[in-house]
Amino acid sequence: MEPTFQIGETVQVAMVNPGSVTLQEGEIVVFRRPAEENCGGPPVTDLFKRVVGLPDETISLTEGYVQINGKRLDETWLPSSVQGTTFPRPGGRAIRFEPPLQDPG
Repeated sequence: MEPTFQIGETVQVAMVNPGSVTLQEGEIVVFRRPAEENCGGPPVTDLFKRVVGLPDETISLTEGYVQINGKRLDETWLPSSVQGTTFPRPGGRAIRFEPPLQDPG
C-alpha cells in the first residue's frame, strides 16, 4: 500500500460487518489474511487492499494501467511518477490479468 501507507505506520480502522456496507472504488479495506495467502515475506495477520473493481465489472491490465470495463482507472492516490507502473509480485513475478478478471456473479 505504499505510498499511501508506510511500513511500520500505525493506522486506526473501523470494524464493520462486511454485509452492512457498500464498497466503492478507491476505498481501502483491512481484513484477516487467508491461511493460503503467501505475501512473499514474513507472515502477517492483516492485509490492506484498495478496492479497484466491483461486482459485474471486468478488470484488465494494459501497458501498466488498470482498466475497468475497458476504461483506464484514474489512480489519483498514486504519485504521477509511478502511474502506469506495474510492480512485481513477491518473488519478482509480473502481475498479469490474462484473460481479464470478471466476477462470475
